Amino acid sequence: MARGKPFGVTEFGCRSFRGAAELGGRGDSVVEWGEDARPVRLAAGTVREEREQASYVREMPDVYDAAGVDATFVYTFSRRARTR
Repeated sequence: MARGKPFGVTEFGCRSFRGAAELGGRGDSVVEWGEDARPVRLAAGTVREEREQASYVREMPDVYDAAGVDATFVYTFSRRARTR
């Protein structure tokens, strides 16, 4: 990479709903939050789609490799938050 230093992508991935790959790390934008900053529900129309998530995670390392990225890390797909 530039300047002779290694470059790593420290988080990549998407959530498991239809359209999540386009949102990337902004996947929690489909969560409706309460006034107490706790998740209440998923936005209406959210459809679970694990194949899209898996495809994204399979494809991105090739993209990063072609760009000369030295290391990649898939983000954690769980978020611990209590609901009501």
